[in-house]
Amino acid sequence: MVAQGKSGTAVKGMLYAAQVLAHAGRQILDDPQIAARAKEEFIQETGGKPYVCPTPSEVLPNMNAHG
Repeated sequence: MVAQGKSGTAVKGMLYAAQVLAHAGRQILDDPQIAARAKEEFIQETGGKPYVCPTPSEVLPNMNAHG
């Protein structure tokens, strides 16, 4: 499965995703109200509850893993 990330299709998909994210970032820079509206919507959808990571704080990533 790891090798699939090296396929031409995967690379094209990653490049397209990067273009989409860059375009979205540019739109936010050009119109800061987009970010303000997104923040308002986020607060409304979450009821103002902050994110709580479900992973216990004592669980650390395995830095020696090779995958």
